[in-house]
Amino acid sequence: MSDAADTGGLDHLKVHRRLILERSILAGVVGLVPVPILDDLLTGLVRGRLVRRLAEERQVDLTPSAVLILAEERQATMARNATLTAVSLLALRYV
Repeated sequence: MSDAADTGGLDHLKVHRRLILERSILAGVVGLVPVPILDDLLTGLVRGRLVRRLAEERQVDLTPSAVLILAEERQATMARNATLTAVSLLALRYV
């Protein structure tokens, strides 16, 4: 039996273990921010950066839409859309 079969093929995670643990803890801590939309936004950004960094270090091409799906970084898009909507509504009201 090969070593890869013994470990379940997870040897590549040992190289990035510290990065994964640090970013996971950071995402958890950032999730404690008591501002409703901001905590989701920051957590999604931390997860997105982790996915991008792991892909970069493993030399994997990753599109921005793949990062949105893998890291559930859609909160950034939702916050951006909500901000643009609010600014647009305020601009229309005062024009």
